[in-house]
Amino acid sequence: MSNLTAANVEKVFIDCLFKKEEVLRNEHKENSIVIKGVAHTFTFHPERVKQNTSKVKEFIEELPEVIHLGMSFLQMIYSKSGEHWAEHHHVELLMVLGLATKTLDHLIPPSELKDSSSQMPVLVAV
Repeated sequence: MSNLTAANVEKVFIDCLFKKEEVLRNEHKENSIVIKGVAHTFTFHPERVKQNTSKVKEFIEELPEVIHLGMSFLQMIYSKSGEHWAEHHHVELLMVLGLATKTLDHLIPPSELKDSSSQMPVLVAV
């Protein structure tokens, strides 16, 4: 059974965010991981990102093998088995989790995407 589901990715994503009480204590300003996604920028709690790295790596491993060579954000809606596992909203969550945990990296730097035709991130498993 696949671990790569929209619900599982969302659960890990929420766990990695700062909790309301942490934000009220301004903890997010002291030590955080800030990652820009396709449509949003997210601030993660570093310790919880570290604790969830193996789960994120498992999700990434369930993507098609081409992720090791470079894969468009748009193609990441499909799993290795060809299953349509999520819509792009959840793919963005997986993308930023991958970048935060350093299990994904940009194949093409975001600053260079402005000149490309698709302007969508191309990511590679690390």
